[in-house]
Amino acid sequence: MNLLSARPHLLLMAFGLLFLGCKDAATLRQEEVARIAAAHELYTAELEMARAMFEAKYPTPQEFDYGTNGTLILREAEIAGLPGSEKLWIKFTFINQTGLSIPKTQVVLTLRDDENELEWSETMELVLPFALRLGHNSSYSSFFEMPLHGLHRKSDWSWRLDLVSERAEFPGTSTPH
Repeated sequence: MNLLSARPHLLLMAFGLLFLGCKDAATLRQEEVARIAAAHELYTAELEMARAMFEAKYPTPQEFDYGTNGTLILREAEIAGLPGSEKLWIKFTFINQTGLSIPKTQVVLTLRDDENELEWSETMELVLPFALRLGHNSSYSSFFEMPLHGLHRKSDWSWRLDLVSERAEFPGTSTPH
């Protein structure tokens, strides 16, 4: 048998081996897709469970009295976002019930990883435009959207809201210069 007559047989064998190789690659891709889908379903189920536990632990609305700093009403609190990019979403309303005008207030959201004894915070300054002040019984509503970086997957994490207000002096009093 010469090389020219063997060529069709060699091409047929090469095509057969290539076809078998493609079939194995396709099977591997299907297995990989099935593995990824199963992992995603498990992660999504864990996320939904974490959301349900969070909502049961932190029902809303809740009111927090910070004395001379004012009052915060926690209107909504939830773990929001897509799997892999979860955030703690907090919607709140500050109410000035101090009897004084307030030039500005800071609301601080702190996340705590109890296992590693780590804390990190975001601060929001509540300030009215044109140097206006928050008068008695006035309110200011806003929200936080703070990345969790997987913290919600741990059982020993917590969060808190703190409030610090810069208050005006009582009427009739002044500080000597």
